[in-house]
Amino acid sequence: MLGGTTSQAINTQYYQAVFDDILSRLYPTQCECGTRCDRPMPSRPYSVRCPSCLRQKSKLAHTPFRNLRIPQWMAGYAVEESYHRHPQVITASELSRRLEINYRTALLLKRRIQLLASEQLKRIYPLIRQELETAFPRPYKLPAEGNDVRPETIDRPVVHADTMVLFSASQRANKGRKRHRNRGLTSSIYLSERLGGHQIGTLCHVMGTKQGWVLIDSVPDLRANTVGPIIRDRLPRNTAIFTDEAYTWLYRIYPNHRMVNHSKKSADRRFKYARDRWCQNGVHNQVSEGLNGSLKKAMRAYSYFRPQYSTLYLNEWAFFKNLRYFGLERLAENSLAAENPVVRRSRTGCLIESARDSAEGGNGPCGASADSIFRQKLPFTRLLEPYFYRAERIPGASQRPHARSGSASPELERILKLAPFASLREAIQSCRAFWAASSLPYQRAKQRKYARLANHLWDRIQSRDWHYLSDLIAETRIDNRPLMRVLRRWADTGIIELRDLTPGPSKKHAIEYGFRRLLPGAVPLPEILYRQNRKEFLEETEKWQNDR
Repeated sequence: MLGGTTSQAINTQYYQAVFDDILSRLYPTQCECGTRCDRPMPSRPYSVRCPSCLRQKSKLAHTPFRNLRIPQWMAGYAVEESYHRHPQVITASELSRRLEINYRTALLLKRRIQLLASEQLKRIYPLIRQELETAFPRPYKLPAEGNDVRPETIDRPVVHADTMVLFSASQRANKGRKRHRNRGLTSSIYLSERLGGHQIGTLCHVMGTKQGWVLIDSVPDLRANTVGPIIRDRLPRNTAIFTDEAYTWLYRIYPNHRMVNHSKKSADRRFKYARDRWCQNGVHNQVSEGLNGSLKKAMRAYSYFRPQYSTLYLNEWAFFKNLRYFGLERLAENSLAAENPVVRRSRTGCLIESARDSAEGGNGPCGASADSIFRQKLPFTRLLEPYFYRAERIPGASQRPHARSGSASPELERILKLAPFASLREAIQSCRAFWAASSLPYQRAKQRKYARLANHLWDRIQSRDWHYLSDLIAETRIDNRPLMRVLRRWADTGIIELRDLTPGPSKKHAIEYGFRRLLPGAVPLPEILYRQNRKEFLEETEKWQNDR
């Protein structure tokens, strides 16, 4: 029949049972006598009774649904719809229309669900770590790079990681300069410097497994100091991780990390890109790409949200994805409140996240009447503050501090005072002058490129044994020209000993060099200048040819 009320169109008893089941599993109420309060009170829907001592407790106290002034079945409806609609979402506007409530009330209900998801997402982290530790024990190791990894990963939950942008800045909002100051994904989420350079878009870091769990974080950039701690805290060290080439620094921490080159060029001149640029020897990140597509399609329903609330929205989406994978039973078993229940009236030792702030003002509301649960001294927004994303203004390229790898080492400072390392001291000063001067962007990019290559090579020659250029080329699959530039710069500064082992003229025989490091193993690689102009390159080439 058309024209009925909301309670007539919706099965309120069913959604009330859903709400009670979620609270009893995720936020169980514990009595002082040690018994779990699970006996409902039909005349008092906000309270439960202890079956042993018959003491009454509030079932909403110290939960995300405290001070709930709307019927409880509405919260059950919102949770049930969010679960079944995933990967799609239900917005506050739709809740307002469907439940016939004010938009601000619907938005507050949405925030309560997001707080529930953010708190319970912490209970999912141990389940993920347990699954990965079982699939990738300590002796597990992927085949060497260049070999097919499909036989080793066919039945294992390989982690795929990637990044994506939500709600990027348009050209009009950015003074017509969408990529003027910054490059890459960060150029789409920050305003121009003329408008303040504030972040208005959301940059997401996505990790997940095939048809499994997912973890999403809101990050300001893609640097190793930002993304590295997130991966390190969530994943065991022996986990197999597949990414694109934006994670070149990850191999030092995770030995089973593999990358796929999406920009691989084709050997056939008729084509620009290679056929295997999406999957190389079984290494791909299509799982994370699929998660990016599902997430971006779902977030379109919101039209836009500020970066401040990005963590809440992303946690909500990830929670219902993980809930469909692990199930409510496993989540309730692993719930901290279920494993070690606490008395909610206690001011200390509260293990439920949302109970800490409310317990600061005294005993929680545990009375028998519904009015007692409204006596909260702290606003609900205080509970959301730990999950707010702190959007910052990104510094310009000229304002970003440049990290100096070896200048702060006490051992290196002692070595630089010795007479044999005078050339090394001059090279470090030249590098500092280069970064302090107003050099061109392409010059800085080339210096960073060779610095990354130098750090990669320096990690391979930790001992003072002799190493050979041919072995280095076979291991790294890098052309000999950039390798020789780095080795020659090291030899000129005196940090390695370089010997020419080519049997004859280089035009008839493959060049061969032997080298070994002269600095102690505890000394990091000094930061020297590898970039050269045309004149410097020709002079250095002529010098080494004369030495031969």
